[in-house]
Amino acid sequence: AVSALLWIALVDYLFVPLMAHRKNDWRLITMRIMLTVAAIALLGVGLFPNNRGLMHILHTQSAWFLNYFIIGMIIAVRWLLPGVSREFLSTSYIIGGIIIFAAILFQFVHYLSLTAFEMIAFALAMSWIMLLLQNIHRLYQKDESTFVVTVMTDKVNTD
Repeated sequence: AVSALLWIALVDYLFVPLMAHRKNDWRLITMRIMLTVAAIALLGVGLFPNNRGLMHILHTQSAWFLNYFIIGMIIAVRWLLPGVSREFLSTSYIIGGIIIFAAILFQFVHYLSLTAFEMIAFALAMSWIMLLLQNIHRLYQKDESTFVVTVMTDKVNTD
């Protein structure tokens, strides 16, 4: 539960100064909402123990929603993050593909155990989130280090 709250605080920390420079950018607003909702899903995973009954259902649904939002962000990052690099896109799609493949191996093939799937999916998802946050931070640095200089010339009469 603490990690989800830290995640929300980090998202807020990164997006507040970025939104000051890029007001009303629907792409960044959408990315911020998706990151916050994914953090809330992580909060559900931490709050609801994987016990029998309703708690198991809530824990499992929170975990699947977290996966859905991560995969959704991986797919949408091309359109939601301005100036994203080809390397980051390639890495994102590879990570997303491995998460989907692991989900298939767990859910349908029954090759992976729940613990193995959770470890694989969580490690990959959190690695991707860290890469995403790094790219979002680069947007902020890029905005902060860009200066507009206007050069005006005055003709001086030397007669």
